[in-house]
Amino acid sequence: MSAFSTIPGVTLEVYKQNRQLTPESDGYVGQLFSGSATILAVIDPSADKMIGLFRDGQDHYVRVWNWLTDVSQIPSPIVQEQQRKRQKFLEGHSFQEGSQVYGVNMPLRVFSYESPPINTVHYPENMLILARYVRGKGGCLTGGVQIWKVALVSQNGEFFLTVQQAYNTTAYRNADGQMRFPRFEQHRLLERVLVANAPEDLPLMSEEKFVFVKQRSGRGLQEGEGIVDRWYAARNMGCVITAKGSARVHWSDVPPRPRLRFLVEGERVRIGTLGAPPQNPKTDLRKVRKSRFELQATGIEVG
Repeated sequence: MSAFSTIPGVTLEVYKQNRQLTPESDGYVGQLFSGSATILAVIDPSADKMIGLFRDGQDHYVRVWNWLTDVSQIPSPIVQEQQRKRQKFLEGHSFQEGSQVYGVNMPLRVFSYESPPINTVHYPENMLILARYVRGKGGCLTGGVQIWKVALVSQNGEFFLTVQQAYNTTAYRNADGQMRFPRFEQHRLLERVLVANAPEDLPLMSEEKFVFVKQRSGRGLQEGEGIVDRWYAARNMGCVITAKGSARVHWSDVPPRPRLRFLVEGERVRIGTLGAPPQNPKTDLRKVRKSRFELQATGIEVG
C-alpha cells in the first residue's frame, strides 16, 4: 500500500467545505474542525471504464450516480435533490466533455470518548470506491478488475487522504456459465454490482484454468512474530497473521512512516503483545459490536 497512490485516468481532489486542500506526498491535509469534507474523483474520458460505488455499514454495495448526470434522467425525487446539491458544489468547476465525476461528502465529527476530544470521520461514510475494468495494450479488455478505495482518515486529529488498490482480480466463468470474481466470497453484493456493470465483451477465463491466490500462512512463525495479511487504509486498521491465528491491528499500535501510520501487506513485523480485542464503544451511530477477531496485536515494530 502507498499512502497516496495514483489511479490511472483519475484526478483526485479533496475539499473542506468549498475550500480545496492540497494533499502532501503522504496524503496529509492538516487538521480539520467541524463542518464537512468532500472527496472528488474526476474520470478522464479516455480512461478505462470506471464506476463509482458506495458501501454502507452493512456491507451493501451500490453504484452511485455520476455527479454530472442530468437530474431529469434520475427517477427518484430524493436523489434528484441530492444531485442538485452536488452540481451546486461543482459550480465554477470545468470538466472535459465526456468526463465523469464521483464524490463523497462526509461530516467531520468529534470523538468525545477521548480526552481531549478528537476530530475524526467515521467509516464507511469517509470512503469513495472506484471499480476499474482494465484494458491492456491496444485498448483490449483483459478481464481484470481493480477496486480502489479513496478515503479521508484521521489519526489523532491529523487528516490524511489515502488511496488504496484494495483488489486486483480477474473475472472467470464458473461451471454454470456465470461470471464470477474471486476473493468476493464475503462480498456477494459487490460481485453482483461488478457483474451487472461489466462491459459486454469482457473476456472470461474458464474456471478450470483459473489460478486462485493462496491465503498467507502463519506456519513457521515464532511467538512475537507476524506477517501483515491486510491493511484497510479507509478503516485505519489491519490484520496480522501470527502463530496463534489472525490478529487485528489498530493504527495507534503502528509506528509512523513518517507521519501516517500504516502497515504493508506481506511484510514481517514484531508484536509486543497479543490479547483480546476491545469492544467498540456504543455511539449514536452504532451499537456495541463484538469483533470478528479473537486477537488484538499491540506494540507493532517494523523493519
